[in-house]
Amino acid sequence: MKLSYFALQTHEPELNLKQYTNTDIYRIFKRDRVHLAYKNIEVCGYYEVDKKGRESVVINSELRGLEHTRTLCHEGVHHYIDFPVTDEVVKLCRTMDVLQRRQDINAEVLSLIMIFPFYLLENFIKTGILPSDLEPYLAERLFILDYYGV
Repeated sequence: MKLSYFALQTHEPELNLKQYTNTDIYRIFKRDRVHLAYKNIEVCGYYEVDKKGRESVVINSELRGLEHTRTLCHEGVHHYIDFPVTDEVVKLCRTMDVLQRRQDINAEVLSLIMIFPFYLLENFIKTGILPSDLEPYLAERLFILDYYGV
C-alpha cells in the first residue's frame, strides 16, 4: 500500500493535504485523457483499459454526495496504481484474483484518504467536530491512520 500511496502522491502532491472534490477528479481525468461515463449499473463504478490502451471510468448514475466523490476517487486511483498484467505478474501474485484484490484494497484506502485527508482527521481529534458527511467514514479512516500511518 505504501508504494501505491507514493505513486499517487507523485502525480497528486496534495494527497492527504486537501479534500478532493468531483471537480478535482474531473480535472485529473481531463488532463490524463481518461474517458468518464455515467451509466445505470449494478456496481458503484469500474475502471477499464481497452485493447488500444484507452482508459475509461464508468460511474453508477444513481450515486450522490460523498459516495459519488469517493467512487470517482477510487476509480481514478486505479488509473495511477494499476499496471499492465503479464504472466509474470500473475505468477508473482499467485492468481489474477489476488492481484485484483490487492489493487482494489489500495484504491479503496487511497480514495478514502482523498476524501478524508489527515488535516480533517487531526481537526476532529482536536475539536471533536466532524462534517456530518464524513461521519460514516470515521472508523475506517482511523484504522487507516493506525495501520498504515497515513
